[in-house]
Amino acid sequence: MKTWIKNSLLFLFIFAFASCEEDKKGDVIEVFFVVTDTGQSTFFDDDGNTIYAPKRNEEYYGQDAQFFGIQPLFIDNGDGTISDKRTGLMWQKTPTFKRYLHNEAITYARDAVIGEYNDWRVPTIKELYSLVWYKGEVNYTTPANSTPYIQTDFFDYKYDSKPLNGQYWSSTPYLVGTIQGDNRPGAYCVDFAQGYMMVTPTGNGSTIYADTDGCFVRLVRGQKSIYGTNVFTDNSDGTITDSATGLMWQKSDDGNTYNWKEALSVAKNSSYAGYKDWRIPNIKELQSIVDYSKTTTPMIDNGYFKLSDPDCWIWTCTTHNDIPNSANYISFGKSYSKASSSDTKYIDWYGAGAQVSDIKSGDPNTNKLSGSRHNDMVRVKNHILLVRSIK
Repeated sequence: MKTWIKNSLLFLFIFAFASCEEDKKGDVIEVFFVVTDTGQSTFFDDDGNTIYAPKRNEEYYGQDAQFFGIQPLFIDNGDGTISDKRTGLMWQKTPTFKRYLHNEAITYARDAVIGEYNDWRVPTIKELYSLVWYKGEVNYTTPANSTPYIQTDFFDYKYDSKPLNGQYWSSTPYLVGTIQGDNRPGAYCVDFAQGYMMVTPTGNGSTIYADTDGCFVRLVRGQKSIYGTNVFTDNSDGTITDSATGLMWQKSDDGNTYNWKEALSVAKNSSYAGYKDWRIPNIKELQSIVDYSKTTTPMIDNGYFKLSDPDCWIWTCTTHNDIPNSANYISFGKSYSKASSSDTKYIDWYGAGAQVSDIKSGDPNTNKLSGSRHNDMVRVKNHILLVRSIK
């Protein structure tokens, strides 16, 4: 009963803001936790080859491009701002393209005046991740000729002298511990150059991966802590409903690990809790249930979800666009890589709650990720957590 009351009050709180929030032009801004589509429209096999859309009785059915989600709805206001009518957030159209240390980014946001607004801030990680658009592609030969993982029809993006280090700060701190073997704290960021999300040290002078001159920032305005707030209900049948996103989740993974093709097959053949429309979540759906307030792993609300392994890596149906023989996962436990190819020890490189990618199939001892992530741990077989849409 207490849980029901808490969720009801939270929903009314969110709805109140959704009903009355207006911008200076008088447009009503709908503020809900809307998880928009990833934009991925190409079908891939294990080897990264492009294939025709598979039918339900065929292999590879159930990958990201199979499902057409809620499409982003951006409006260019003509004053240096972009309104997202799906999320209720307003964004800075053109960043400074300057790198900031984390505290510098916070100060820059506090002092910014864009489009006559002075209430700009550094976005939370869930707000920032809402902008990811999975049509990016890295050109490893000429990185500056790459396509970023953001919709450039609306958002200006520029590569600099370190084109593959395209991290943008969020305001969300990393609370699990220090990162990358460094003795300083970190904050989450999204790399719009390479299409992944990680933790970067916030301290000055880091020499491990994070640029000593910091990361970029794209400012946002809107009701903080509204977008990204889950409203979970335990249905007492092994499922959890998030009424904020309209998604129903499997409460617990089954304890097994699968390669990517196996994961897709398990989902489409599942009749868990009496439902037959389960699927593997896309990357934005799975990221929506990460609990970034956690100080211990797994990074999920343990009051509702029960993961079999605190070091859980969970598959998504989203292929990593420029490394198509790999698919994205969320590391609900720590996310391991090595500082260099000569190192033998894996460390928590990207941070718990990060989004990276893993090889879809093969031998983890011999298969390696191509591109810039060749030092990442390769597991091949990862856990799954099923999802279905309820609206």
